[in-house]
Amino acid sequence: MKQNCTRFLCTLLAAVFILSFFPVSAASFEGAPEVTSTAAVVYNLETGDTLFSKNIDGRLDPASFTKLMTALLAFEYRQEKGNVNVLVTEEMLSSAGGTSMKLHAGETLPFDSLLSGLVVQNANDAALVLASTVGGNISSFVDQMNDRAKALGMENTYYSNPTGVDSATMYTTLSDVLVLCKALYRVNDFMLLSETAKVTIPATNMTGERVYTNKNALVPYSYVTDYYIEGARGMVAGYTSRAGYCVATVRETRGSKNLVIVSGGVDRSEKQNGTDISSYREVKALLEWAEEKFAVREVIPASKIICERRVRLASGVDHTQIQTNRETYTAPIIEGTTYGEMKVFYQGEEIGKVPLVAQSNIGLSRWLVAWDAVSAFFSRGPARVVLILAICAAIFYVLYLFYVLWDQYRRRTKERRAMVAELMAIENKRMQKVRLQERKESQARMRKMRSALRAGFQVLQGEADVIEPARGRKQMPPHKAVAKVPEKYRATNRIPQGGQNSAPQRKKSSGQRNSNVPSQRRNGSEVYRTSSSQRQVNPQNRRPNDNLRKK
Repeated sequence: MKQNCTRFLCTLLAAVFILSFFPVSAASFEGAPEVTSTAAVVYNLETGDTLFSKNIDGRLDPASFTKLMTALLAFEYRQEKGNVNVLVTEEMLSSAGGTSMKLHAGETLPFDSLLSGLVVQNANDAALVLASTVGGNISSFVDQMNDRAKALGMENTYYSNPTGVDSATMYTTLSDVLVLCKALYRVNDFMLLSETAKVTIPATNMTGERVYTNKNALVPYSYVTDYYIEGARGMVAGYTSRAGYCVATVRETRGSKNLVIVSGGVDRSEKQNGTDISSYREVKALLEWAEEKFAVREVIPASKIICERRVRLASGVDHTQIQTNRETYTAPIIEGTTYGEMKVFYQGEEIGKVPLVAQSNIGLSRWLVAWDAVSAFFSRGPARVVLILAICAAIFYVLYLFYVLWDQYRRRTKERRAMVAELMAIENKRMQKVRLQERKESQARMRKMRSALRAGFQVLQGEADVIEPARGRKQMPPHKAVAKVPEKYRATNRIPQGGQNSAPQRKKSSGQRNSNVPSQRRNGSEVYRTSSSQRQVNPQNRRPNDNLRKK
């Protein structure tokens, strides 16, 4: 925020090249070639300067310059509609005459072939067919030609036909032809075709392949080589009895890009075909003279920074370069706005000037505007005292507010901690009660389980009668444990101690006997009753006559 200002860039955007001359009349050019034609002009397409002129505002017969307007409208139609096929009719060719490409009624050919015939061959029948195709008919197309001439600013031009054939109602000026040539120079397809030396028209339904050479003798490898100029590009050349020889061409070299137009040339040759046409000679002489006499020099490149200037209340960029008498500018800065100019001098004489414009936009900073207003107000003596008091009061208020907020925060924190401690104490008491109740319930469940286990062991280990009650006998009481003797123990007359699931006891030796265990023979087998304190006796070791004793 250095001195509430920032800076912006400004470069040469209006002009990059400056000619070392001003436009003047032909009479003031020292060493200019003699021009005998009715009118002539030399125009630099890079700078827009007229280097030479003769009778450019006098009325002339348009002649072949008329085909330039026909070509302009035809190329615009081609860009919109494309390369359509065109059927030639007798009505289209009713007024054809002069140079032609020998079209026939009923012939169908592409639109591009007609453009080649118009530009390269300078054919009148091609111009008529194109006019009927673009405008619907010849009359409507002529109206379009005049409307377009007015739109281009050709105020002294009127057309009555699309071919340029001599007519008492048609007229133009060389300055209007210059405007038309500049418009066609921007149509690249036209320029490429007009500088073509030879063109081939494909065969149609009525004719075979046709080859035409450019009628402009300035174009390289044309049918006449006496007037050939290296680097010449089109644009048109023609002749009528009223207008004479007319030529318009562009030559682009490393040092310049010049457009030359000559009208009203004559044939100074005594030969029948004519080989000394003044318009061609004068076009060549004017081009060579202009290129030798005048040259385009780069004075300042577009990227060169001239100087630096400050911009107040700006935002977004940090510096500017411009050459003016002012030291400071105020935002906003608009891109393309002229903030100064640069003059060029040659041998002490001003030969040109170019504007210096802003390269980019610079917005207005609202914060800087407000700050600038406040600074301007408090730059006075009494206002400074008020400002200091206001700042002190603001600082005191901020400190007091901070103390109040801190005290409130401290109190809330203390209350919150006390509340948390109380809630934790209540929760601990509740948890102690819950754990005590769970402990009591667990002990009760353990007592019940012990009682159940104790009762179960009493049933299994009690002194129960395991003898299966016989049929017709009295059943055992329900508290007695009764077990059926498995089949395998019946076969061996052995019952395991402790019931059905108990493992069998070891066999005693043959000499051991247990007279305390009673036995009973039932159905050919012996069944023994035992207690938990008695051992079983192998029935094989007992005598057959022994009686079982009851317990």
